[in-house]
Amino acid sequence: MTPEHIDLNELTKDLEKEINFLNEFLKSSIPGLPSPKLISDIEVNVYGGTMRLKELAQINSGQNVLEICFYDKNVVKDAESALWATKLGTVQQKDKSLVLVFPPVTRESINNLCKKAHETAESAKMGIRNVRRKFLNQIEHYKKTNEDFYDSESVKIEKEIDKISKKLREIMDKFDEKWKK
Repeated sequence: MTPEHIDLNELTKDLEKEINFLNEFLKSSIPGLPSPKLISDIEVNVYGGTMRLKELAQINSGQNVLEICFYDKNVVKDAESALWATKLGTVQQKDKSLVLVFPPVTRESINNLCKKAHETAESAKMGIRNVRRKFLNQIEHYKKTNEDFYDSESVKIEKEIDKISKKLREIMDKFDEKWKK
């Protein structure tokens, strides 16, 4: 019986998910330019159930604001309540839309962003370690019966882990260079 090789495509895909998670966080967290993704998944109690904000309105971003233009003006009050509950900023109402105003960018808000970014990077690192463990566990039983196979497959896994870890470090180095002054 020949041993089954590690599916490197699956390994790479699992590892890329961790990097994508970090990148999405960083893209949605630019100080002074809030991203619609920040509020798009907020659930609003409407029509006897719950719907995500992105299903109820178009969300546009501007300097320190998000404008939420509703398709149905009857949901504005319910959405306003959901937005106030997030405590992200102040909510102003205009006809069929709401404007979520974010506090101005300060050194403190940038420090908070940096802290949250590094926490997110640590979560990504934990995810990478979990993927590593998952794939090493798949070949663990070959350690005693086919040591050469185990060694060659574990080297492949480690190479992919090293590549993705380097990519994560580069992303965070660029982030720190931009925001940690």
